[in-house]
Amino acid sequence: MTEKKDNNPAWRRRFYAVALSQGLSLITSAAIQFMIIWQLSADTGSAKVLSLSGLAAFLPMVLLSPIAGIAADRYNKKIITIAADIAVGLVTMGYALLSAFWDPSIYMILVVLFARAVGNTFQQPAISALIPSLVPKENLMQAGGILQTVRSASYILGPMIGGSLYAFIPIEYVLPFDLVIAIIAGIILWQVKIPEKKSETKAKSFVLSEIKEGFNVFLSNKLLLGYVICVFLCNLLYTPLDTFFPLMTGTYFKLPAFYGSVSQSIMSAGVIISAAVFSTGFDVKHKLRLSAAGYLGMGIVCFLSGAMPATFAGWIGFTICSLCIGLFGNVYALPFNAYIQETVPEDKLGRAFSTLMAINSVTIPLGLAFGGPLADMMGINSWFIVSGIGIAVVAVVTLSLLFRFSES
Repeated sequence: MTEKKDNNPAWRRRFYAVALSQGLSLITSAAIQFMIIWQLSADTGSAKVLSLSGLAAFLPMVLLSPIAGIAADRYNKKIITIAADIAVGLVTMGYALLSAFWDPSIYMILVVLFARAVGNTFQQPAISALIPSLVPKENLMQAGGILQTVRSASYILGPMIGGSLYAFIPIEYVLPFDLVIAIIAGIILWQVKIPEKKSETKAKSFVLSEIKEGFNVFLSNKLLLGYVICVFLCNLLYTPLDTFFPLMTGTYFKLPAFYGSVSQSIMSAGVIISAAVFSTGFDVKHKLRLSAAGYLGMGIVCFLSGAMPATFAGWIGFTICSLCIGLFGNVYALPFNAYIQETVPEDKLGRAFSTLMAINSVTIPLGLAFGGPLADMMGINSWFIVSGIGIAVVAVVTLSLLFRFSES
């Protein structure tokens, strides 16, 4: 890796405003999401129920990601981002009003998670496709590191705030702040002038044909297609673990919500550390190889997480492993995203990222379909061990293949 000199710093002011807008929105959303998920975990203590919550939160990505990508390529990305964020806030406000008069049922919470996920599904590809309009190509991975640092800082504060408020304040009194912050974030983003390039896609083209174009982005690049298969397999094993983290703290280690928020916040600290390294402007020549190495690290640490004893000392070890998962998660994600932003035409980025989101989202229902019952049967920690071994094996095979091919 070599450090790059920034010869065009003018992009930073607008990019930092976008990052600030996202940070404000995410800190509130992360706190709300933690409180809702922990409420489910505390009320049921069931991996199956958390599996259903994972399905509710990610099913919109499977169903709507291709349409969200088309929207990001066709229409104003800034407006899509603002509208989606405010829509999520309105859903949360509606849930707050209902909770003030009725005890929320499990099904009501699942509907809220599903509706919030619809907004996030449209927001994510719009943001990913928007960044190359602001940032020079040679600074894309640096910008990704900066944005990930902001996001991770929000994820640290979010669970900490959510876990603290959950213990003292009824959840319905906290939920309305999601809408308030979404409006403030939207005002900040609205002030940013973002160049909008018209898509070469004809306005009358069919949605199905445009969805096909999203898949063709990967089919036309055999190296990228092969790595997406690696990503699919690793995420198939990891995504159930991401949903089961509250149960590891609450059921396996038998600790209250605050300790769960600490573990998740420490994981986000790991994301910040690695994102900060990337944000310094290092140039990575073999981005996919580095990304696969990140998956290998995640597999090893997931195995160690499940091997911890069910004691307070074991929880400390689990929390240290959570830090490492955050570190390696960025080592996988940032080079991979930068590779896509560098190699895919800008007018197809929205569809590319939404197609990738749809592919990754398919791993959620598939992983949870067998991960939930197996975790209940063999124990949450045993599933961490099995998944860690599987992720490590896939990463090793992928790395051995990548060393045989050039990424140019």
